[in-house]
Amino acid sequence: MPTRRTFLRCGLIATPVLPWARPLCALGASSGDSPGASSGLALRPPRGAPDRFACAAKSLQVDAVIYDGRYDDARAFACALVRRGAVALDARDDVVRLWRGPLRARFTAGAWRVAGLTTHSDFTLARASARDLGLVLLQKGAHDQREARRAHHSLHFRADGVNAAVACAGGGAHWARALGAAVASGSPTSPLLHETITTHLERTSVARAALLVSWVFVPRASSRGTG
Repeated sequence: MPTRRTFLRCGLIATPVLPWARPLCALGASSGDSPGASSGLALRPPRGAPDRFACAAKSLQVDAVIYDGRYDDARAFACALVRRGAVALDARDDVVRLWRGPLRARFTAGAWRVAGLTTHSDFTLARASARDLGLVLLQKGAHDQREARRAHHSLHFRADGVNAAVACAGGGAHWARALGAAVASGSPTSPLLHETITTHLERTSVARAALLVSWVFVPRASSRGTG
């Protein structure tokens, strides 16, 4: 399987390999060790805290979530899935290495559903790695935040699953957490629907990427019960 460096040498992505990386996010770590601690957004939710973006009845149990720890929206997306039992992995530790190491080990144990909110280049690497493991794309969204006060979302989701556009719109400025709480179920063979929406952002000073991609990969014959 190719590594991130292989993709870079082939000119497939333009993002350089980051010279630094934090340890993998572990749910049992203290808040001071979590990737979001320095910016006030820890991945581990407060004990007993209610989730106002509670997932819908059709929501999918996700085993692992890959997020880009540089960005508040990516951490919020991961936090919503951590609440539902997912293991969070920081994309800055090299997406390809994550798929070849921690994720492959979980697949051996029977866990097969992986979600993410990453840069487009890391999505490209994740898609190639997922294909090598026989996984298919269930859901995808492009989240463009180049405007100061608005975010534009282009969402593809399955016809028999949760409407990701409705979930995202309902979150408003907190679209990432709302989307993470409603990662859609559905069959990989069901038709893909496409909707575009705009959400208003409350702040401009947070660590926000210009463009992020949300995604979910599942087995080709996905049949495990929803969470």
